[in-house]
Amino acid sequence: MSAIGSFIRSSRLARQWGEADLARLAGLSVEQVRGHEDGAALIAYDIRRRYARALGLSIEQFEDCWRRHMNRLLLTVAAPGKIPVINLSPASEPRNYEEFGPDSGLGFTYVDRSPGQDDATLFGVVVIGRSMTNPAGEPSIDEGDLVICRPALRLEEVPDGSAVHVRFGPSRQHTCTIKSLYRRPDGLLELRPYNPNFTSLLTSVDEIARLSLIVECRRLWHPPPRRRVVVDEFAQLRREGEAR
Repeated sequence: MSAIGSFIRSSRLARQWGEADLARLAGLSVEQVRGHEDGAALIAYDIRRRYARALGLSIEQFEDCWRRHMNRLLLTVAAPGKIPVINLSPASEPRNYEEFGPDSGLGFTYVDRSPGQDDATLFGVVVIGRSMTNPAGEPSIDEGDLVICRPALRLEEVPDGSAVHVRFGPSRQHTCTIKSLYRRPDGLLELRPYNPNFTSLLTSVDEIARLSLIVECRRLWHPPPRRRVVVDEFAQLRREGEAR
């Protein structure tokens, strides 16, 4: 079961609803609800809006609530002395991979800490995409690498040029990305790729929900398949619309 599926199920049960009740309110089939709750199917942003409406929440509240639920799950099942691997994260255009755990959403993976990594807030993400692959050599973060991240309480903790993991807020649909961070004189932040073939992204502090400093990169921890299929939920929605 994925974290978002677990949240949907617990919210349904708290309201004493059956699967059919939630399906009716969300305009979905019972099979869809069951698949989402079991983590067997991805939940596109448009479908998350339906669940939010059925549960009496705004989409922003729904996104915040299921992520808080995920944090509670992590605390419940946490392996002592280990670092949780919570996500796949794109080193390309920001996307949302919250259901794309390296364990296929059926649980949470944990890795050993390196010497000196005593911070309890450390987490890991697996890199997807090649915008942080530096053709000139180091520094470079490649697809399949595991990066260990430490949440920054203040922007001042992150020096210019640092590699960071960024989780955006609702203004960017809670997407995430990995880039190097630079401050601009106009107050904006430039999220710059190592690979010059990709473009930088401009953002502001207000758009960022969580900024984390990458403190370690473990090479090819989760090697990508030779033929990788990335699910773009917006392209999926377009295809569904054309089919209708």
